[in-house]
Amino acid sequence: MYSGMVISAFSPAHITGFFEIIITKDNLMESGSRGAGFSISLGVETKVSIKENNNHGFVIFLNGCRMEELPVSEYVIKKFQEISGNKYFFTVEHVVNVPVGSGFGTSGAGALSLSLALNEALTAGLSRTAVVGIAHEAEIFCKTGLGAVVAENQGGLEVRIKPGSLSFGLIKKLNIEDNYSVVALHYGPLPTSLILNDPKSLGRINGIGGKFVSSLLSNPSVEEFMKLSRIFSDYCGFMTEKISCVIQDVDCHGFTSSMAMFGETIFSVVKKNESSEIVNIFKKHTSQDDRIIITEMDQIGARLI
Repeated sequence: MYSGMVISAFSPAHITGFFEIIITKDNLMESGSRGAGFSISLGVETKVSIKENNNHGFVIFLNGCRMEELPVSEYVIKKFQEISGNKYFFTVEHVVNVPVGSGFGTSGAGALSLSLALNEALTAGLSRTAVVGIAHEAEIFCKTGLGAVVAENQGGLEVRIKPGSLSFGLIKKLNIEDNYSVVALHYGPLPTSLILNDPKSLGRINGIGGKFVSSLLSNPSVEEFMKLSRIFSDYCGFMTEKISCVIQDVDCHGFTSSMAMFGETIFSVVKKNESSEIVNIFKKHTSQDDRIIITEMDQIGARLI
């Protein structure tokens, strides 16, 4: 147990292109999604320190601001408080370098990096499967995500073939050349929980999302992923007027873009030498350059740092 020492972990952020929701009643670990997405080089770094204290409380900071509520992180902390016998006070600092609530899987990345760091700080000795399972369970319980945690755990462009955490699900990382850039334009958040609680939304998602898993497995490429993601976003009807306008402009220039699930965010995965063209298109649709993100896929996944 590393009392007073700061332990850090990083989880990549993640963009989901298409998915199918599968909830198993009374079993959060079997619940999740089938679908596909990719992890990016930006994400969430989490630092934790612990002190022996009968108060066994915690404090959480997000980008330097103390948080009164951060349900997913609180869920993870309480699990580790139980594991450690409620003997320690936890200080948690999340540093997030992508927009929160905008389709970048930040709640999952925060939960996963926190779970990794606490396991190390407490020398709890949990297996990687158990550590990932705690973060996955937190996301499902809080209704902030369905499959980002298992995807962020391994990185790359992945297909989630069977839902659930590592102990139940099945995930395949696609072998993709390292010559792609990810370019995104974000306008703001779309709360995942609102969509996941809407029966009409669930019907549209599940009507098509699962079918695309086999399509991508039969043609495992970035181009096929982008094509299927675009069809999915069109079909589900979640696009705002802003998103639709940008996507149509990208179409006119011969590229494929789609909407990140879930956020008012447009993304495209293109060859590195084409990224400047996408950036120029996006610049026409915002006066704020910091709304445009240029990054690459993260092929490593979550890790201690």
